[in-house]
Amino acid sequence: MTLKPLICWLSQCHIPPALSAAVVLCFLASAAGIGLVQLGRLAMAWMNEASQHMADLRVRVQRLFPQTARFSQAATAVNNLGESEGEQKKVTTVELKISHVPSTFINWTGSFLGGVGETLVLLYLLLASGDLFIQKLVRVMPTLRDKKRAVEISHEIQQNISNSCSRFP
Repeated sequence: MTLKPLICWLSQCHIPPALSAAVVLCFLASAAGIGLVQLGRLAMAWMNEASQHMADLRVRVQRLFPQTARFSQAATAVNNLGESEGEQKKVTTVELKISHVPSTFINWTGSFLGGVGETLVLLYLLLASGDLFIQKLVRVMPTLRDKKRAVEISHEIQQNISNSCSRFP
């Protein structure tokens, strides 16, 4: 429903509905892809600078709340109670177990991409089918009043979207 006005506009330019649906879908997918790439770049830049940001944040918090620095020193002192200067600290051994996160992540990514692919195919078919969806929707409605209302709602949605799109240059 939301992309239908674009299909109608392209059909006024004598472009068949199947090709119009492909053009709109390609534009939508490329816009989403560009957005994700830009978001990924920003996220990577933030992650690379995260340690510096955290150090700056720690300095600012210590300036605002000098008591927290004293509290941190007190907590360290409590942790070190009972140790003499010559006494060595016990070495803690850490054992790493093999995690199945990468395989789970790959399986989840495959399922996600499969769902995105199915959604895109369904969207293409709905856009390329023209008014077939509305015709079938009207056919399932039980009364004439419901059928009229379904068509009115459909056209109202398309009109509102067209009007809101025409406000933006």
